[in-house]
Amino acid sequence: MHNNLFISQILLTITTALITGAPLLADLNRTHATNPMWTGHARYHVVWQVVSYGLLGFLNLYLIWMADSDLKSRLSISCAILFAIIIAFYITAFSVKLFGGAFYDTNGYLPFGKIRIFGREIELDVNAVGFTLFAVVLVIATISICTAS
Repeated sequence: MHNNLFISQILLTITTALITGAPLLADLNRTHATNPMWTGHARYHVVWQVVSYGLLGFLNLYLIWMADSDLKSRLSISCAILFAIIIAFYITAFSVKLFGGAFYDTNGYLPFGKIRIFGREIELDVNAVGFTLFAVVLVIATISICTAS
């Protein structure tokens, strides 16, 4: 049991650091929070999101590493928090046309490549690729928790 749960702790720590920590670096700069082309209200929301994610990250790390006997339950809650963030990303991504959103701005982080899927050319956005990888790692961590006895 402890080996699977330790693997889950490591995977969840990495995923937490990337999902909740990366926005601190990627969004609190001229591409987002201080972008002069963004409205003040949009900048307010991005800073709020980044700070919220940072605080959720600290909460998640506490759940992952605090000492008590109910590790499996705490890791399950940690997974739920991270899945909520990932699912929210995909809900937003799939509804982006409904509110006139975009995956990137020309003065921000641009797609880093293109691939063809079923004959359709898809741009590789750093957020979409990252969140897909985070989701895979999170599924592996969840399976590891569920299979721990």
